[in-house]
Amino acid sequence: AGEDWVFTREIFDPEVGRVTRRGFIMLPGGCCYMGCNFCPYRQAVADYVKDEPVTEEEFKMLFDTAFSLLKDIEVLEIWTGGSFFKEIPASAQLYILRKIGERNDGVLRKLRVESLPKFIEVETLRVAKIALGNIRLDVAIGFETQDNEIRKKLGKLPVMTKGLYESTVYILKENGC
Repeated sequence: AGEDWVFTREIFDPEVGRVTRRGFIMLPGGCCYMGCNFCPYRQAVADYVKDEPVTEEEFKMLFDTAFSLLKDIEVLEIWTGGSFFKEIPASAQLYILRKIGERNDGVLRKLRVESLPKFIEVETLRVAKIALGNIRLDVAIGFETQDNEIRKKLGKLPVMTKGLYESTVYILKENGC
């Protein structure tokens, strides 16, 4: 495929009101749902790993390699083409989260991952936040539109309704994510 799976970008961050340096790691997690008809990432992941499962040790090795290349970043974004809390084995998730928390370089301040609402649970967030230490957890949920009919056409229903989205946002907010 030839695309970069580790890279940095200078992006304006409205949270801090200035341009920040972000690091991106694209891990081959795939997507258990595979229903969003607009998502190019699932094809990119398929191009890299075909139908072969990625082992826990391979996730760790890929992360270690990528993370070692990213220096002086304020935000780290890890994308799996699906849900971080589902597509990566739990023990590899914890390993990744701990490694990020251990960096403690005074620059990295936030980790962003993506997840479907049904994989976002209070206990999962609690464990992630403990592992990350002073690094803030930010969970992206691709909602696209409030209209359930349009979301159905995009392939997001029945996996994400407006009500499920709203209750998940509440859980994230209540848990500081």
